[in-house]
Amino acid sequence: MESQRRPIIQVRNLTYTVGGERVLDGVNLEVWPGEIFGVMGMSGAGKSTLLRNIMGLVRPDSGDILVDGESIIGLSERELNRVRAKMGMCFQYSALFDSMTVRENVLFGLRKRRDLSPAEKERKCRQYLEIVGLAGTEELMPAELSGGMRKRVSVARALVMEPAIMLYDEPTAGLDPVMSAVIDRLISRLRDEFGMTSIIVTHEVEELFGLADRVMMLYKGKGIVTDTPQALRDSDEPVVRQFVTGSPVGPIRV
Repeated sequence: MESQRRPIIQVRNLTYTVGGERVLDGVNLEVWPGEIFGVMGMSGAGKSTLLRNIMGLVRPDSGDILVDGESIIGLSERELNRVRAKMGMCFQYSALFDSMTVRENVLFGLRKRRDLSPAEKERKCRQYLEIVGLAGTEELMPAELSGGMRKRVSVARALVMEPAIMLYDEPTAGLDPVMSAVIDRLISRLRDEFGMTSIIVTHEVEELFGLADRVMMLYKGKGIVTDTPQALRDSDEPVVRQFVTGSPVGPIRV
């Protein structure tokens, strides 16, 4: 079946260097439409940097990134914005505007949409706040929200643009187990009800394995293995086994 489709995200031999350090070193991956794809690894392994490259927020040293079959390498900022419209991103720390209400935060990306009337924009705002379980919070300020609520406002702000792809950078970082489960259930719902493709980067192994269809292990800037959660649980690769089990003994040195 996959041979009859095209990956919605393709990363080919991607390299990216910061301050002389090779953060991404020949990374390859393919993400299929409707898939929940996970990227796990230690802090500093390059996970968030990979997302920023896919979004076109930074430019790689070499390699290629295709979004829905189109290479984003070498595109102008205007052309990149057209491709970025297919993607939404939930940042690790929500990145809400503290001086704006929930409503204003969610509507922020729709400000320049001339094809939508003010009433249509307001309807979309209410619709997506309801989807993330935050109906009635429109006039609250970010400071009045819990960490989990802030995360969900961040998701609503991305969803209101109706992207085909969502990128999540540590979506449950700092949340308690109950709120983490709420976020995970929301990500699954977006796939099940809307066919949304998701890429999730995290170091929370068990949580990711309960959510993702496939997972890539990123280690020292390299994607050393990509497989199903069960296959990674059973892996004999020393780095994967140590990371999955959380053992202090192995090739990973802290």
